[in-house]
Amino acid sequence: MLFLYHIYVFFVSTLLGSSFFTEFFSPLTAALAVVLIIACLKTLDRFKYTAFLMMLGIASWAVADIILFFNNYILHTEPLTVFVRNLYVFPNYFFGLSIATFLYLKLPGKDLLLTAINTFVISIVGFVCLRKLLQLLTNESSLDTHTYLRVYLYFFINFFIIVLGARIIYLMGSSMIKRGTNLIVFGILAYIVLDFQYTYVEALGDEPENIYLDLLYMLFMVLMSLGILIQSVRQYAYSLKQQDYSEKSFIRNRAFILIGAFVALLLCISGFFTQTEFFYILIALLAYLIMISTYRSNMLSEDLLEKERELTTSLEEQVAAKTSDLQRANDELEKLSSTDILTGLYNRRHASRIMEKLSTEANENDSIFAVFSIDLNHFKPINDTYGHDMGDKVLAAFGERMLRLPDNYISFRTGGDEFLILCSGFNDRGEIESAARRIQTLFNTPLIVENYIFNLSGSIGISSYPEDSTRTDALLQYADAAMYEVKQSHRRDDFKFFDFGLFESTEKRRLLESFMRDANPAKDFTLEYQPQIDVFAEEIVGMEVFPRLNNAVIGDYSPAELIPIAEETGLMNRLGIWIADTALRQCAVWRGIYKKPLTVTINLSPLQLLDSEFIETLINLTEELCLPPSDVILDVSNEVIMGAADSAADTLNALEKYGFVLSINEFGGGDINLSYVLKCGFSVIKLARSLVDGIEKNESSAKLVGSIASLARTLNIDLTAVGIENEEQDGIIKDFGIRHAQGYFYGKPKDASSFEALLASR
Repeated sequence: MLFLYHIYVFFVSTLLGSSFFTEFFSPLTAALAVVLIIACLKTLDRFKYTAFLMMLGIASWAVADIILFFNNYILHTEPLTVFVRNLYVFPNYFFGLSIATFLYLKLPGKDLLLTAINTFVISIVGFVCLRKLLQLLTNESSLDTHTYLRVYLYFFINFFIIVLGARIIYLMGSSMIKRGTNLIVFGILAYIVLDFQYTYVEALGDEPENIYLDLLYMLFMVLMSLGILIQSVRQYAYSLKQQDYSEKSFIRNRAFILIGAFVALLLCISGFFTQTEFFYILIALLAYLIMISTYRSNMLSEDLLEKERELTTSLEEQVAAKTSDLQRANDELEKLSSTDILTGLYNRRHASRIMEKLSTEANENDSIFAVFSIDLNHFKPINDTYGHDMGDKVLAAFGERMLRLPDNYISFRTGGDEFLILCSGFNDRGEIESAARRIQTLFNTPLIVENYIFNLSGSIGISSYPEDSTRTDALLQYADAAMYEVKQSHRRDDFKFFDFGLFESTEKRRLLESFMRDANPAKDFTLEYQPQIDVFAEEIVGMEVFPRLNNAVIGDYSPAELIPIAEETGLMNRLGIWIADTALRQCAVWRGIYKKPLTVTINLSPLQLLDSEFIETLINLTEELCLPPSDVILDVSNEVIMGAADSAADTLNALEKYGFVLSINEFGGGDINLSYVLKCGFSVIKLARSLVDGIEKNESSAKLVGSIASLARTLNIDLTAVGIENEEQDGIIKDFGIRHAQGYFYGKPKDASSFEALLASR
């Protein structure tokens, strides 16, 4: 408000012709404009330099006004001294620097340079024209040399500022001209145009000072300060047009130069320009032509270089992208080559690399890492019963469990239902045992897949670095050997540490596996028959058949060793059919010869319960041989019963309904599921050998056998004692009312001819 009041008073004083008040309020108004600009500087960001230069121009005017006031009314000296006159010139310089600074801050380097070239050349041509006009108006001879040079220089600077101001207005465009901030540009241009009149009057030798002109000067400076204030409040963003470097623009520039040269030539011919002045203009225009041609050539070169750089950058980016794609593809291939797709676990091929890394870390940290080789128990019946899709889902579910193990457990799928876990950071065997129990729990925990519950388990073999070996291949072999040992034991859901006593059994098993993959049951196997006795009648009532290898090179193996390997090598189907065919035909022959209703007991593996071809063969044989199905006893292990799937139970029920006798062996030696026994139609149970062994000395075993015998009579189930080794055991089972028995006391398994001799002797 104070600022506006001063302007009002200054304006009124000027209109009333009061020189004293006009010259008194003029510096005050300029000073207030300076204060206003200073107050706005902090909000103008980098454009504060432009405003600061403008403020210096107005300040120099204020200082000149103050000196003028003192000269006129206090010192009573000459109205304008040379010093004061020079101070009044200073605003022009500062305003020119302010505009130039604005362009410097807003324009890119190449546009700024071209703007400077255009402005300089136009200023030279304009200066020559103004000089000529001044000569015509002032009679050059009447001016002293100092005044002549000062006026020319002043004209040139003013013309230069006008060209810069016009350039700013052009670059802003029509949309930004309406902004209040442009009062700055209009104020500067109006000030400079008015200053031409001041310079012209001074050049004529007249006194240029005039309170009305001073009022206009002050009003234009007030406009500048108001423009600064508006920009401070509104914070306008200015984006200037970019310079046109097209061929069309270059043609326009050349046309301008030619037209300018032609007009200058006409003026020279008409006598308005001297030859010297004409050549000044021509030289300036030619220099301009050379400069813009060179500049455009440089710009084209820079554009070409920029395009080349962009092309190079684009090519580099494409190469980088292709390299990245190739790297990702390589990573994906590496992942595919090292990962099992179904479970997401590593495969066995990748184990060696991981083990090399773990062995290095173990050496550095003086620690131990363990190798856990795991074989999934009871998995094959799932595949055969529910199909391979369900089997895959079960394996994938175990993979998910293993992936959730801590980071120091690295899991692999090494085969169909075989897994491997490498675990590092152990200090002693006790920590390895704890890890083994954790892994055991992982595999023993029931699995739910699509509303089906599967009870599986894992046979786990363990080797450790560096205790067992420092060779990775040996550690894998040792863990496998320990796992096979667990799998052949009576408790397959257990774990075992490798010991060097397993070497022989490992090699023996591998030799057997290799042989059985291509074995021919009829050629490579023979059947042995063990008598089953009615202990009260003391006569043979049947026989149980056992397969034996018929190969001296391979050696001798028990049926408990042969059957699991036959299942794993895919021989079980052919071997089972051969056993049934051979045993039933031999039984039919002996029944015909000795006129005895002999029974034949065949041990069934879990796979045979799901083998439709085997079941069909069994039924066809009984029909072909006129052998009553009730004289064919199908022996199933208690372990199979505990883990049997619903489809296996359905098969057992179907066999029982057809007339076959179902028997459970090793009853009482582990978990017992009586409800399943009744549900599946079992009519015979065989006592576990562990109960009979030492029964004559172990009162607890005797009581348990007596309880089972009572239970069997209550359920109307026939009870068979297995593993009778002496007469005392024979007497005890008679006391318990157990009618049927088998064991070495009655006869070992024999080949067909030896068993027939035994039959003939009885």
